Amino acid sequence: MIPDKEFLNQFEKCISDLRPAILEVAKGHKTGVLMGAMLEVSLRMLLLSMGSAGALRIFGGSVANISTIGPLIDEMIKSGSVVDPLDFTQITGIKIVPDSNDTIH
Repeated sequence: MIPDKEFLNQFEKCISDLRPAILEVAKGHKTGVLMGAMLEVSLRMLLLSMGSAGALRIFGGSVANISTIGPLIDEMIKSGSVVDPLDFTQITGIKIVPDSNDTIH
């Protein structure tokens, strides 16, 4: 098992390494399509490497994270606060959280 700090460092480096490819693909696809495709690839990789039980365990953990932080993010969006807790835009250059005046909601 990789120690947490080392895993985090590897994770951050991997995101950084993926940045050019993600930015290139984002030029030709809408953000929703890109995010859906990335999720699909991730799920397929989980299934191939861990089988269905392992993939469901990891996916279940992700759903649990969404259920706990999701309502907080929803309230932040309603209040007009900037919502990008992982600073994904700075990491990838892809803006996943629109400005409030850029949406019809």
